[in-house]
Amino acid sequence: MRSLVYFALSLSVICAVTPCQAETPPAFMLKWGTGGIAEGEFERPYAVSAGPGGAVYVADLANDKILKFDGSGNFILEWGNRGVVVGQFHEPWGVATDRLGNVYVADRINHRIQKLDENGIHLLTIGYLGDGEGQLYRPSGVAVDEALNVFVSDTFNSRIQKFSPAGEPLLQWGAAGAGIGQFDYPWGIVVTPDGSVYVADAGNSRVQKFSSSGVFILTWGSFGSEIGQFDEPAHLAADEDGNILVADASNDRIQKFDGVGEFLTTWGAPPPTEYPDGTFSRPFGVAAASLGVVYVADTFLHRIQKFGPAPVQVESMTWGRVKAERR
Repeated sequence: MRSLVYFALSLSVICAVTPCQAETPPAFMLKWGTGGIAEGEFERPYAVSAGPGGAVYVADLANDKILKFDGSGNFILEWGNRGVVVGQFHEPWGVATDRLGNVYVADRINHRIQKLDENGIHLLTIGYLGDGEGQLYRPSGVAVDEALNVFVSDTFNSRIQKFSPAGEPLLQWGAAGAGIGQFDYPWGIVVTPDGSVYVADAGNSRVQKFSSSGVFILTWGSFGSEIGQFDEPAHLAADEDGNILVADASNDRIQKFDGVGEFLTTWGAPPPTEYPDGTFSRPFGVAAASLGVVYVADTFLHRIQKFGPAPVQVESMTWGRVKAERR
């Protein structure tokens, strides 16, 4: 009993100094991509989204295009090039999918959101340059709820805007600053099935949570490299359980929290000189798929990495005693 008490006290001290992970980090499964302009190659993949049916979409910033893969990294198709007409992009910073499989792109320098079908056919454009209702100034993130409403991180206007499925402006919230409900460079955005809206407030090194009508609920994070701190929180994702994944870009890691900001696990920070599988260099994008699968846009290494639940290791053991044979 004394040994058990000593172990419990020792564990408490360790967790007080270095917060213990409530979950095991996911296991590396595979990777794909390399720097270039050919099919399946990337130049700064900034965002990734997991769509219905296992499709994976990547916003390739410097190549001004969207690439579609299957869950094993096999190239399917791509669309887009630099320009201003529909179907063209100028620095696509964010990508999201809806429950029907449509794709939404934060077309940053063109100050708009483009909606396309799963084959890249243009369906709708939302926004144009300005600071009025429904106008956008360098949007960085986009998310879609179950009702197909569209939420946009209107980055240089320091606000969030909500649009109807037809692209009509519904509401907006936020202003420049560091106070509650204010933003300094809002970047990633995600909507959970219960309608909660999470925003990566990058300049303030925090995540803020709101209702679907923009009512502030809570916030967590500060600048730094410790657990629960951020240095350039970029895109966000939500898993099937409502947990929030944060691409903590300049800390070269992904951090995972529950829906109220309690830390669960982290992975990816590389050693000083090398980048083995499972580590990152400026991961700006993250996406959650079914069955615990996570995709990470490993931006500066021009690749996508896929992770899944870590295998459960069960120690073999025996118990009981052998009954002696009667003679």
